[in-house]
Amino acid sequence: MIEHQSTSATSDSGLSPQAPQRQLLAAVAALLVETGFWLLPAGLFLLISGLFYDRGWSAVAPHLWVVFRLALALLAIRLILAGRFNRLYIGLCSLAFAALIGFYVLTLIGYMFWGRTPTLSILIPYVRHFGDLFSTLHVTRLEAIIATFVFVLGAIAVCSLLISKTRRWVASLTASTSRLLRQLAGAAMLGLCGFAIADVSTASFAWQGEPFTLMFNADAIAVRSANSQRIRTRENRLALADRERYVASDARPTRNVIVFIGDALRHDRMSLFGANRQTTPELDKLAATDALAYQGTITTSCAESFCGLITISRSRYTHDVSRHDLSLSEVLAMHGYKRRMILGGDHTNFYGLREWFGEVEHYWDGTYSDRYANDDRAVLEELQTLPQWNGTPEYLQLHLMSTHAMGTRARDNLKWTPTYNYYRASVYQAGSAEHTEQSLNHYDNGLLQFDAYFGQALDILKARGYLEDALVIVTGDHGEMLGEQQLYSHSNGVYQPAIEVPLLMFRFGHSGQRYQTQAAAAQIDIAPSVLAELALPAPGRWQGSRLDDVEQREFVFFEHANEFGLIDFSVPTVRWKYWVDRKSGQEYAFELHADPGETNNQAATIATEIKASWRQKLKPSLASEPLR
Repeated sequence: MIEHQSTSATSDSGLSPQAPQRQLLAAVAALLVETGFWLLPAGLFLLISGLFYDRGWSAVAPHLWVVFRLALALLAIRLILAGRFNRLYIGLCSLAFAALIGFYVLTLIGYMFWGRTPTLSILIPYVRHFGDLFSTLHVTRLEAIIATFVFVLGAIAVCSLLISKTRRWVASLTASTSRLLRQLAGAAMLGLCGFAIADVSTASFAWQGEPFTLMFNADAIAVRSANSQRIRTRENRLALADRERYVASDARPTRNVIVFIGDALRHDRMSLFGANRQTTPELDKLAATDALAYQGTITTSCAESFCGLITISRSRYTHDVSRHDLSLSEVLAMHGYKRRMILGGDHTNFYGLREWFGEVEHYWDGTYSDRYANDDRAVLEELQTLPQWNGTPEYLQLHLMSTHAMGTRARDNLKWTPTYNYYRASVYQAGSAEHTEQSLNHYDNGLLQFDAYFGQALDILKARGYLEDALVIVTGDHGEMLGEQQLYSHSNGVYQPAIEVPLLMFRFGHSGQRYQTQAAAAQIDIAPSVLAELALPAPGRWQGSRLDDVEQREFVFFEHANEFGLIDFSVPTVRWKYWVDRKSGQEYAFELHADPGETNNQAATIATEIKASWRQKLKPSLASEPLR
């Protein structure tokens, strides 16, 4: 009878009395398998991040450490439950697994399209308007529901299998320990795991680029190298000194300054610049009048919004700009201007960009609207709230998202069909010819809408008197890849479509000489040209020139991530574009006159002394790090 009771107890625990060592090894193996189950996707994510998105390897150890402790927390809960409430634990495990995979997917999307870890503050506006987001990405509600159902069902199936295959370690501990001891041990493990949450919440791993930390801490940035820190410190000191030296003139211009920035705006898709589709009828008409002061293309400082917008405002290349540099809006404020920013999209939460804009009297962006943040109709609605102009000069900066792949396209602006949003990962790189054509339709519809909203914005401003005496600028923060080099979007390289944008200048209520188109014009020239129009002095640290004074320029510079380069204008008959991948050491050189598509890399054939001179020009940027 006693022997029978002992056998039953052993059977209930799942252990065999014949092979205790084998059962112990099996229990340990099961515990290791369950722990490894959580570390495996983390390891795969880190491998993809390092190999394909240049995230470096400093985050590997801290991220695995954080994930290990999160896994330990789940193991502790399972130990406390000890085989009871199995469905509850399966649900908890499935939720954690789905959240982890979702986190990795979102982070890789951030690397792909923004070059950064997406933060919660950036994601929340999209979550609030997920229906509009899916619609913009051409994902139907049915597709979203099916994908979500499959994803959740898959997580439940995987966790159910995991729990069933790893029950030996729980059974072993249940058989050999008391319930109180297990609960105390589990509680202690949970307490230790709390430090993982503390590490993330206090950003202690931010300097190593740990992705959990960066997602949950909007202000956390990876620490720079000691050399780069010295460069930034020096630039800050010089910027502060320049700010103190700048003396506002006695001039008090009355001309309004209105800057339209199209996100991902490409000149070669505009009918104004010769495209075979009439994508910019409003701009075409306006450019045919005497209001046109300048029409040309410029080289941007980088291939994404953050540094592009900073370059426009501060007239300095990205690698050595300082937050303390005087901005265009600050200089205008010193001369009596009121400042307004009405921006489509989310500029408030975008990695501290709002702070770079500085203080203005009127700030609004897409997150302030009840609409989807990237719906430019909200920009027009906000413009409608402007008061009648009272004669005080104003600086007004508007940002339109219609040409961005994630910008809303209203149905009445879908002229070219069918369309396909190239932000869908399947065609982020080379898609079929059909997808490429549909992607071009998607972009051109957005460009047509940008043009229409630009026209409507001018009508609103005219009705309120702002165009009685105004200088209007139209440009882009960066370009867009639309299949060239088998690439789509931006933040994925420094090929010409990503770093060349239009620049248009119009005068309303006053006249002046039309500027000649300058091949060497760059994004850094926008702010100085505005001040030149107003006869105001530019800060000494600004690197740009007025548009009628750039013809002697020999070089313009650009960068993205680890790619730093220049375009050489020193010889009029040739136009070399050269860049270096600082990480791999790979060099690229294209002669843009003969090879505008950048298909024939001639870096290996360029004379060593010429490349050495180019590298000498790039030395300051190569010594710095990407602006974040």
